[in-house]
Amino acid sequence: DVTPELATRVAMAYATSLKKNSTVITSRDSSRSARMLKRAMMAGLNASGVNVLDLEVASVPVTRFLTRRPEAAGGITIRLVEGDPQSCVIRFFDPKGTDLTEDAQRKIERLFVREDFRRVFPAEIGDIAFPPRALEQYTAALEATVDVVAIRDAHFKVVVDYAYGSSAFVMPNVLSKLGADVLAVNPYASTAGAVDFDLSRHCEQVAALVRASGAHLGAVLDPDGEHLTLIDDTGYVLSGEQALLA
Repeated sequence: DVTPELATRVAMAYATSLKKNSTVITSRDSSRSARMLKRAMMAGLNASGVNVLDLEVASVPVTRFLTRRPEAAGGITIRLVEGDPQSCVIRFFDPKGTDLTEDAQRKIERLFVREDFRRVFPAEIGDIAFPPRALEQYTAALEATVDVVAIRDAHFKVVVDYAYGSSAFVMPNVLSKLGADVLAVNPYASTAGAVDFDLSRHCEQVAALVRASGAHLGAVLDPDGEHLTLIDDTGYVLSGEQALLA
C-alpha cells in the first residue's frame, strides 16, 4: 500500500508542518523499495518548499545524529520492516534526533487527510544537497564519548558482525582509531542478507568466532544499527539487561 504517490503526499504533509525553506535530513537502507520511496519523498519535500540533505544509505543512529545539526528541522529515514521484507516503514525525527511526538504525528496526519499541502512557486522549490564529511563528523562525535588512549592501550581483540547493514560504512572508521584487532563479519550492505537477518543465528556464529580466535568481546549489530548484542570472551550471549548492567 505504500506507493510513491502516497510517499510524496506524506512528505508534502510533513513539509507543510515545517517552515518554508527548512532543511530535512533523509536516509534509507540498501533496499530498492526504500530508494524509490525516498526519492518520491524528496520530491514532495521540495514541492512544498523544503530543502533536503540526503545521506543516501545510512544507519538510523547516523541519521539521528545529523538531524541534530543546527540547520536541520527534522529527519526522515525509509527502511524495510524487520522480519517483513514486503513492507517499508517511514520514520520521522524531530530536531533533537528523537522520534516525533504523537502531537506532531497527528498534525501531519490531519494535513495528509485534508490534502492541505503547501505549494510553492518555482523559485521557492526546495534544493537537494549531500552533506560533506557526515560520517567523519559522526565518527569524531562518537570518539569524543570514550577514553581513546585507555582503549588503545588495552589492545582489545573483538569480533563485530555488521549483519549486512549500513553500520559497516562508519564503524570501521571508529574502530580503526581505537587500535583494536577487529575481525569483521558480514561487513558490507546487502539487502538480501539484511532481510534474512536472524539474531540468534548471527549470535551463534559470532560466539563460535570469539571462542576460536580468543577475542575479548563479540558484538552483533542489527542491520539498521540501532540494537547491539554483546558476547563475552567465553562465547556467552548477554541479554539486554545483562549488557546494560555490564
